[in-house]
Amino acid sequence: MARLLGVQLIMSVFMQITLADIMSVLPGENITLTCSITNHSQIWWYQLRFEEIKLLIFARIQQVDKVYSPTWNADENHFDLNEDSSLEIIGVQETDLGFYFCGGQNKTHNDFGKPIRVNFTDNRNPESTVLSTYLDRFQTINIILTCLCSISFLINITCVCVFRSRVQGKSVLSHPCCSDPNTTHSAEKEMNLHYATFTHKTEPGYKNTSDLDGVLYAGIRYLPA
Repeated sequence: MARLLGVQLIMSVFMQITLADIMSVLPGENITLTCSITNHSQIWWYQLRFEEIKLLIFARIQQVDKVYSPTWNADENHFDLNEDSSLEIIGVQETDLGFYFCGGQNKTHNDFGKPIRVNFTDNRNPESTVLSTYLDRFQTINIILTCLCSISFLINITCVCVFRSRVQGKSVLSHPCCSDPNTTHSAEKEMNLHYATFTHKTEPGYKNTSDLDGVLYAGIRYLPA
């Protein structure tokens, strides 16, 4: 179950990561990230940084006041969960930069919210900021496409190998060299053996001769191949 949830999480994030919202903040400031999913009994917040997914907060909804209450927090002095399931990062540091997304669970299914990318505020001109954003998204798309192409290539190679092994298996079974050499050699010998018979009888002019006077000759001749 945990592996299935992890695979679902990774696939969902990579499918939406190119559409992530971008939020900029100055070093040391606080920032609040809104969860895009609602009506779930459990909520998680994750951080994706350098291909590593880290769980930050896990919370359950209270049955009485219907607000989320954290049951696990990676750093209570640095992360906080508001009543509406939004995540607050206190004093943003360089290690806080990256992608954030929330996940929710009900009795029947799991959902994952839209990723949010946290960056430090860029002091360059707006055109450079926009260009940098597009380049980052292009690199992300390029990584995803490269992974998909690699997987497709491996699948094609596997199919070709399986097909070739089956074809070679059939050809080996039908090849004449696979027949029993002893049987073939014996058959050739039988074809080269010729059996010949002839009978010699005495002349009928003699009255006292009997059938036993006849001579039967038989011979077997072997013809080399």
